[in-house]
Amino acid sequence: MTTTCDLNVDWNKCSNCVRFKERIKDAEEASRAASANLDRAYAEYREDVAAGRACIATPRQRAWSSYLDDLEMEQSLAFSHWREAIDTWAASINEHHRLHEDRQQETEEDDVLRDAVRAIEHGGTIQIRGEWDFGYRHGRRAALRELRELRELLDDMIASIDDDTEEGV
Repeated sequence: MTTTCDLNVDWNKCSNCVRFKERIKDAEEASRAASANLDRAYAEYREDVAAGRACIATPRQRAWSSYLDDLEMEQSLAFSHWREAIDTWAASINEHHRLHEDRQQETEEDDVLRDAVRAIEHGGTIQIRGEWDFGYRHGRRAALRELRELRELLDDMIASIDDDTEEGV
């Protein structure tokens, strides 16, 4: 699913996700209106049957039957659209949440690396603020692998700085 979501905000503040939620309300209203029309038609049909105007196997009864079938089809279709709107909204908010979390994770990782580089450049010690959360989709092995890669990168940077310092002395 391609998203046009604003990943800078949570899904409940995203205009795209809100638009999908509004479609649910519209589809629900259409479904309720179709159900109300069907209920009204059945009430009128029962009145005709009770008054003897729509006896079984008469043209009027067949017309009622066809009309009620059409209304039932409309109600079923309206309900299907409502269900589709709910499914689309759910998919949108799930995708938004996933992409938002991924983006937050990348930002946190970039911040940690930037802090480490600044500390090395200024001759300080590396102190990572906060916790480095690898998210719900990453396991412990992935977290350790990421930390090892960061450690190797930092070791290479430190070695490069040491080499530059020795050459300048």
